[in-house]
Amino acid sequence: DNQISHIMLFELVIDRHVLMLQCFTRFLEQMLLSSSETTSYKTVGAAMSIGLVVKKFWNKMVQMSTVLGQMQTENKNQARSIGKLEEALDKVTEELVHVRDEHARCADSRLSSASSVLGTDRGSR
Repeated sequence: DNQISHIMLFELVIDRHVLMLQCFTRFLEQMLLSSSETTSYKTVGAAMSIGLVVKKFWNKMVQMSTVLGQMQTENKNQARSIGKLEEALDKVTEELVHVRDEHARCADSRLSSASSVLGTDRGSR
């Protein structure tokens, strides 16, 4: 009697582990569907063998790992591009400041030469 209850408990634990793997597989499917444009939708059957449940779970984990690796690579590439764009923006900003300063100096020199010309013209009159 005690042995039968242990066997039933063991079967229940295995059943719950299988259910947990099915739930994780379903969660991974949803995550993969939201990260891609694919619309294929497969449901996990309730009467699958343990081996098939584990195989499906493992395949989804491998797919998720691949997607995450691709996303990390894309993020690194985007970070590099952002860094290059920020450097280019800094250079353009420096050039703009330089051009603005040159323009201000030219305008000041034109004003001073114009005022000196006007001052000499008034003095000669």
